[in-house]
Amino acid sequence: MGGLQFFCTAVDEPQGDLELLVESMKAMNAKSDPTEEERKGGSGHIGKMIFSAGTEQLAVVAYVPEEKQGQLSCEEWLPTGPKREGG
Repeated sequence: MGGLQFFCTAVDEPQGDLELLVESMKAMNAKSDPTEEERKGGSGHIGKMIFSAGTEQLAVVAYVPEEKQGQLSCEEWLPTGPKREGG
């Protein structure tokens, strides 16, 4: 089965700011501390595309882990997200 390999999601707080969205991606990929009560990050092994809409622009960031780059490249995957949403 293999579990979750790739996903797309929206992030509200960056409000279309690309730099903040990149920081959101870094936080998602950060190693988590299993001793913490509330785990954060820990999804660096999963490919993801995240969106953030602001009043002026839509920011999109994609990440494909090195071990999955043979299956999928960001350059090919990135244009498919906005197209699916009519953009």
